[in-house]
Amino acid sequence: MITDSIQANLDQQKAFLKAENKAVTDTIAKHFTENPESKRLVVRVPISANSKAISEAIKTISSKQKDKTIYLIAADESEGKVVHGCHVSAEAKEKGADAPAWANEIAGVLGGKAGGKGATSLGQGTQPENVDQAVELATKYLEKLGL
Repeated sequence: MITDSIQANLDQQKAFLKAENKAVTDTIAKHFTENPESKRLVVRVPISANSKAISEAIKTISSKQKDKTIYLIAADESEGKVVHGCHVSAEAKEKGADAPAWANEIAGVLGGKAGGKGATSLGQGTQPENVDQAVELATKYLEKLGL
């Protein structure tokens, strides 16, 4: 009986995570479908502070849409958590964009830290109330570079 309950709980968690992964990929796909000329996206995604969903989306972009530069932020106000991550395209890197530096700049606003190497970086924070400010700052970072 306990085993059935545990399995049901695990199945529910898997379904929730799968739905959040889909929400992130759908948000990205919608933007680039509606804006085919766009090479960048900075957005708060409509999920909880789910680092796995952010990580998976960044991994997908870095392998399947390398020409895109994205910054994703997800927050859970009730838990006081924020997760975020970015991928910098080769074109953006040539213009001076640096994923770890970009993520660390945003992490400062979100009350946390970030790390990464190469074209990607991930971070977390404890100030979800600053997400709008972080989205604005991440966008200005790209605009400063002419992206």
